[in-house]
Amino acid sequence: MANRLDGVARTVSVLGGGQLGRMMALDGARLGLDVVCLDPAGQKSSAAPVCRVVEGSFTDFDNVVNLEGDVTTVEIEHVNVDGLEKLAEQGRPVHPAPSALRIIADKAVQKDVMAKRGVPIGDYEKVEPTVSAIREATEERLGGFPVMLKSRCMAYDGKGNAVIQSADGIEAALQSLGKAVEAGGVYLERWAPFKAELACIVARDRKGNTSCYDVVETRQADNICRVVVVPPSFPLPESARIEAQRVAECAVRAIEGAGVFAIEMFWMGGDRVLYNEMAPRPHNSGHLTIEACVTSQFEQHLRAVSGLPLGDPSLRVGAAAMINILGAASEEETLEALRPALTVPGAKVHWYGKDSRPGRKLGHITVTAPDMPELRRRLVQLGEPLDETDVETMGGKDGAAAASPVVGIIMGSDSDLPTMRACADMLTQFRVPFELSVVSAHRTPDRMYEYAKAAQGRGIRVIVAGAGGAAHLPGMVAALTPLPVIGVPVKTSTLNGQDSLLSIVQMPRGVPVATVAIGNSMNAGLLAVRMLAASEGAMGARLRGELDAYHTDQRDSVHEKAAHLENVKYEQYLSEYTNKDKTHLYLPRIRANINCTVDATDLNLTPCEGQTEVAKYVGKVRDRYDDGRNVVLVTTDRLTAFDRPLARIPFKGAVLNLVSLWWFSKTEHIIKNQLHASNSSANPLHPNLTLARRCKTFPIEFVMRGYIAGSSGTSMWTHYNKGVREYCGHSLPDGLRKNEKLEKNLCTPTTKSDEHDELISADTIVRDGWMSKEDWDFCHEKAQALFAFGQKVASEHGLILVDTKYEFGRDLETGEILLIDEIHTPDCSRYWVGDDKTHRANVEAGRSPQHIDKEFVRLWYTERCDPYKDEVLPEAPAHLVAELSRRYIMLYEKITGEPFPFPARDGGDANASMQRALDAALY
Repeated sequence: MANRLDGVARTVSVLGGGQLGRMMALDGARLGLDVVCLDPAGQKSSAAPVCRVVEGSFTDFDNVVNLEGDVTTVEIEHVNVDGLEKLAEQGRPVHPAPSALRIIADKAVQKDVMAKRGVPIGDYEKVEPTVSAIREATEERLGGFPVMLKSRCMAYDGKGNAVIQSADGIEAALQSLGKAVEAGGVYLERWAPFKAELACIVARDRKGNTSCYDVVETRQADNICRVVVVPPSFPLPESARIEAQRVAECAVRAIEGAGVFAIEMFWMGGDRVLYNEMAPRPHNSGHLTIEACVTSQFEQHLRAVSGLPLGDPSLRVGAAAMINILGAASEEETLEALRPALTVPGAKVHWYGKDSRPGRKLGHITVTAPDMPELRRRLVQLGEPLDETDVETMGGKDGAAAASPVVGIIMGSDSDLPTMRACADMLTQFRVPFELSVVSAHRTPDRMYEYAKAAQGRGIRVIVAGAGGAAHLPGMVAALTPLPVIGVPVKTSTLNGQDSLLSIVQMPRGVPVATVAIGNSMNAGLLAVRMLAASEGAMGARLRGELDAYHTDQRDSVHEKAAHLENVKYEQYLSEYTNKDKTHLYLPRIRANINCTVDATDLNLTPCEGQTEVAKYVGKVRDRYDDGRNVVLVTTDRLTAFDRPLARIPFKGAVLNLVSLWWFSKTEHIIKNQLHASNSSANPLHPNLTLARRCKTFPIEFVMRGYIAGSSGTSMWTHYNKGVREYCGHSLPDGLRKNEKLEKNLCTPTTKSDEHDELISADTIVRDGWMSKEDWDFCHEKAQALFAFGQKVASEHGLILVDTKYEFGRDLETGEILLIDEIHTPDCSRYWVGDDKTHRANVEAGRSPQHIDKEFVRLWYTERCDPYKDEVLPEAPAHLVAELSRRYIMLYEKITGEPFPFPARDGGDANASMQRALDAALY
């Protein structure tokens, strides 16, 4: 097939001929691709039986350069990158890019790059491999022991890692790393008390399109992956699953090239996920995709590097697991361990044909099943039970539920876990610590008795019990404890859960059990939250506030859906619903960061020669530093309107900065911008930082309007509604309605007067010397072109760019006029959701558009006060702040088509992370 498609590589050369090359070649044959591998084992390599193998080291420059093929890729990252760079210089496509392999080969550099791109990672420190250096870094900068010591290079499958429990163990840890220390040095990682280890495969084709596989759970034994499970065997919150995929995609965007990339991560509890490391190739965690997914990771990798379209990564089974086969004392003993897999339904054996050595990966078994309970049963037959004790205790903002759970979730069998998961997700959303376990009323009555009797003494305040069939568990527990018990009827195969429901509600007098609908454990979790909210103390007060916000979100969501459904055809609504926005799942993370925002900044720059100090200007939203060579712009989370500060919005600054960088890159064909070459949308300095050229700003803001709208003192509608028909030199006709589209786009400039925006006409600007006519004409032409382009792009993404402002400045070095400050952000622009046809219907019916900028916050204030005259304004409620943050993030994702790269904040010092990024770029 591939041979007959233009622009598709026919022969794929692979550095390495191990099991990954072998499985690539098997899928390559189906695609019509020839795979040739370079491996020192030659005909004894794992790949030799299925494809051509050239004998030779992949660390040798000449071997790499002379390997034939139309495109070159890798199955191992420890290769001769110089040779790959030479191939690229000669015109041979190399994927992933040699630059990516250099980054990934050194794990400390890998961490540097990810931190710079805003990928959430744990604290780390590059150190000299000495006892004193390691001790100093651990005690002074990494929070003390325990700590993880890692080799920077040549570390994999648990090799090159050592846990240091105390200062006395440093010497032994260094010795255990052995030659790995000499290969490239070491670095330290702060101990990460993770709940589980996750992995995600992300594919990227030559055009930059990406596709994400389902998140998997990885289980380690002796620092080697033993089992991979999909979906995770524990109730991973949906918000955490989405966050894991987002982190994985962010990490892939930090490097260049096509292929599949495996990202290993730590789940810290709640929705917090930390990046661990990346493999730029097919990976052990993706082996199960051969049987479990529509497109295997090996086929996907070949599609990506050869120029074929990416395949469908979706699961085609309900659940799957992969078990690594490790070498035993003898090959016979190893093969004997495979025997059970030959009779277990859904099990497939993959044997790599490698020489047997104890601990060596010699093959794997994949087992698929229609659901998780059946997968568990099949794994038991294979001798790999997913023990119920492995189900993680979850919840709590800081992943600290194990310390003091206040809700106990119990169920009669682990087969009830899929039903009870929604309860766990709801408690996680409200940051309620809980525990989760299996307690059978019939099979383990003693355990049930002990659990119910001890629960109150352990600090449990509410018990949620799920049961099916006879469903005696909730009632029996309620009879044994004074705590409130909520029963969840689990749907059964015989009576569809009716028997469970009737059993739970028919408790005798004196043994109350609250009950929810069949299978509706989400409501059980929410009811538990309400019970806790009725209590005194900090938790009760917090939950009452968050429940108010939750109900407001629900109400607003219904109102928005109703208004939208009334405005569009039902076919369009159903289509949108199928692909609906998922940013509401970010709300728990946003709320957790309500008090963790970027506000006051304090960065240290070195003034250039001849300048005594760094000039700092604090604006409404941006702080500006000028060291005499460069300008550093810090976009904070401050929200301003009506010429005064209103609130601090989590992640707002990152959205504004990253949206601007994206638009700057898309508008360079219209006008050059002030961005320094060291940062761009593809390579941001930091989510909140921009390094810019020094410019003298024109004192005019070029406000472009396509609609008559707004609520501020300078808005066109505010003046028009008061009877004004001459506006910034433009004559407006009578009869215009609020939010109506103008006949043509208008430029309505403003300037500053006592820190307030003041309307001004083009004639006045030139006459009074604000700008020369030549400069005005140039900037006006560019503003018109930028606005027209912005409207076109917004329309392609289901948005209307209503109005915006542009600022221009003259480069102090070259004299060129440049676009500066920001462009098309939700702060300087007004966006509506929809298209012109839908909007016209809204205007005709007098309905307000769906805002995606800060206008709805302006309206909230104008409904409650006079924001221009009142000395004290009401404080923006938490739910309003969180919703604005969500809308800003939604705009980023709608415009860029990419998941929002949440800054690695989570309570950390934003000034410190910005300072590190700045130092790396400037010094």
